[in-house]
Amino acid sequence: MLLRFGISQSSFERALIDHNAGRFRGDRWVGLYRVHHVIVESGPPGGTRIGFVTGFSAFGPIGFEFDPQPGYPVGGTRQRVAPDWYTFED
Repeated sequence: MLLRFGISQSSFERALIDHNAGRFRGDRWVGLYRVHHVIVESGPPGGTRIGFVTGFSAFGPIGFEFDPQPGYPVGGTRQRVAPDWYTFED
């Protein structure tokens, strides 16, 4: 997973820019991952987490999220894969 995300990270960075500019549409390839849609959630005070949903499990959506704010707990299903990038499973 780390290698696959590492290869795809620059594509996720561009998708993040597109999302912030209102140009991102779901159901498209971002690097080596198919992104179905984007989830935006409030993070720690003053922060926003942006999740790119790449699949689904029995517990809900899974994918990668951008979270530049320190302080959100890591562990469980949330693991750091690159600076400011984490896996998630809701």
